[in-house]
Amino acid sequence: MAAVPTGRPAGATRGGRGSVGIGAVVRSEWTKFRSVRSTTVSLLVMVVLIVGLGALSTALTTANWSSTGPADRLTFDPTNRSLVGILFGQLAIGVLGVLVISAEYGTGTIRATFAAVPRR
Repeated sequence: MAAVPTGRPAGATRGGRGSVGIGAVVRSEWTKFRSVRSTTVSLLVMVVLIVGLGALSTALTTANWSSTGPADRLTFDPTNRSLVGILFGQLAIGVLGVLVISAEYGTGTIRATFAAVPRR
């Protein structure tokens, strides 16, 4: 059986001239994310901030519980107290995002990204 010509060059994708599928774009972004050296450090800092500050805040509240007044005890929210580190963990994720984007612009790989996915 002979192959039926489709009118597209070999390896071309569907969806228009030069379009790249969402799966390929996600894979390339994941590769760029993993290739930035500070990714591991930023994620580690995020975990330390979230868990560490939550544990510290909870421990300080527990240590001072006997001197806490009745009104403060009634309005105490343990979930809010233990999740106080998330505010600072978000800062670490923001820094990671800036590092990933600036690494792409700093090395010049943004040109290849825009060439591969021009509608980006």
